[in-house]
Amino acid sequence: MTRRLFLLFLAAALSAFAAAQAQSSYVAAVVEFYALGGTFQQNIQKYEELIAEASSQSAEIIVFPEYGLTTTAVAVSRPLSIAVGQEAPDLNSNPCLELPPSRANTEALRRLSCAARNSSVYVVANLIERQFCGGQQTCAADDYLIYNTNVAFDTNGTLVARYRKFNLYGEPALNTTDEVDIAVFNTTFGATFGTFTCMDLLFFNPGMRLVREFGVTDIAFPTAWFSELPFLTAVQAQSAWAIGLGVNFLGSGYNLPSVGNSGSGVYSAEQGVLASVMAQENGTKLLVARVPISPRKYSAANRENGQIRKGSPATFDLLLKNDNLRDYTSAPLTPEIGSNLTLTHCQADLCCTVDYQLELVDASGAFNYRLVVIDGIVTHDGGKYVNREQVCSVIACSGAETTSCSDDLSLSTYSANTLFKSLVVSGNFSTDLLQPNTLVVPSLQVLRPLDDFLYAPSFPTSASRLQLTRSVSNLHAFGIFSHDFEPADA
Repeated sequence: MTRRLFLLFLAAALSAFAAAQAQSSYVAAVVEFYALGGTFQQNIQKYEELIAEASSQSAEIIVFPEYGLTTTAVAVSRPLSIAVGQEAPDLNSNPCLELPPSRANTEALRRLSCAARNSSVYVVANLIERQFCGGQQTCAADDYLIYNTNVAFDTNGTLVARYRKFNLYGEPALNTTDEVDIAVFNTTFGATFGTFTCMDLLFFNPGMRLVREFGVTDIAFPTAWFSELPFLTAVQAQSAWAIGLGVNFLGSGYNLPSVGNSGSGVYSAEQGVLASVMAQENGTKLLVARVPISPRKYSAANRENGQIRKGSPATFDLLLKNDNLRDYTSAPLTPEIGSNLTLTHCQADLCCTVDYQLELVDASGAFNYRLVVIDGIVTHDGGKYVNREQVCSVIACSGAETTSCSDDLSLSTYSANTLFKSLVVSGNFSTDLLQPNTLVVPSLQVLRPLDDFLYAPSFPTSASRLQLTRSVSNLHAFGIFSHDFEPADA
């Protein structure tokens, strides 16, 4: 072979390799965003800068949080929500090309569309949408329907998806649609996205339906999440959902830690967390990670070291809610070092078993790890939302009562002085909508598949299992979690 032919062959081979690599993954960006109150113009300008910055880092899609443009104040003020509400155009329209700059109440849509077009990046953002309904029988007295809306723009600035939040949470100024929106869009890089918002994560409809019925492989998730112990801190809940549903998950969080808002990340089913943050202070952060096109086709040897692992904070400034576990029952683990121990506990039709071996226990004698179990309807946060749940989990509690298992982290500091050599949690669940739920304190980070644990859902033939693959300390929660496992919300 001549040198010229060899070089041509090499160039062709490298080009083919590059094409194959491009088809196997994409680069995603999510934003942990600190919104400036009363300064819409500054927020949209910051969005434009972040879109350009993400593009400079080769991102092909970027996701912004819930209420990032307006702050959460609009959720409780009807006049404010009407004032800032955007009049969403039809799907497949292009606001950048079709809407004049002078037109009122479409500025955010036009500028987001133009930013997507100028940077050749898919953009998913959340905004307040207003729809005039004067004269209609179901219209409000102010003649508007006001929605918490996600919009998605393709690389040309075309509006390819719109989703109006269905499961509202403490948002009295807003309306919901009569039927749940199903928002799906395909991308040129080969991923099929669905989008939903914040509290929707805890319901079958629309999130789980997007995966089960519509073949979605990737989720764009704007949120203003309020983290709740012991199962629903932000990164913990997002990672669990991605692994349990077998998808890639792009979670973008509203940042205001003093009231409980933080938690953003990029996740993939068999890799777990690719990049994440649980902030302790106000601030905007852009997270960028490479994501596999097929979230379940994964080799540990190919993992990129993209996760942001925060150290233990000297002060804990992120406000955490505490779930009331009064409907759960529990049984204590025995603080015996070296022995292989087994504990089984049941509630209703769900029986949970934990097999474990301890290498170290807290010298103060404050060992209060418990196996907690629920099989039934649970009311959260003073009645704001209700779920059907099945849960088997080991939790670091502050005392002998089941309700103590959601106490503040400062009351369960002994978890740092307990070392699990082995730990397996299993249960005979009546659903396959299961999620491996883990939490490490005080960093509020999670364990990772393969590196830290093996997860084997096995419905309905045998018990589903979650198993540590290495010794772990600082363990706060380790279990299998399911909510809204019925095919309809109840």
